[in-house]
Amino acid sequence: MIDIRVLSESDKKASANFKNIFQQLKQQDGIVQKDIADKMNVTIAAISKFMNGERAMTNEFVYRLSEVLNVSPLDIKPDFDLVTYSINLQLSNLNLQQKQSVLSFINDLTK
Repeated sequence: MIDIRVLSESDKKASANFKNIFQQLKQQDGIVQKDIADKMNVTIAAISKFMNGERAMTNEFVYRLSEVLNVSPLDIKPDFDLVTYSINLQLSNLNLQQKQSVLSFINDLTK
């Protein structure tokens, strides 16, 4: 089965930004797609698909990519929600009781 998804405008912009950042780093530092793929533990084909807008990048991928490229996630995806991503990342490291306590606290703050 072929997975055909239409990329959002945000996804298309993120791919274009990734490609531009990559091209700058390629000229400045001689970086190649294999360097990024190796650091992210993905295939060169995956990097190519993300860069050419053939596949949408998850928030986790954008964040990891930003670390590898030494840029802000917002440089890649301008509408990246760093606060929500950070909260979700921290919550993923907690056990169920801790998560419930944190979510209860946040709920109390937003009342």
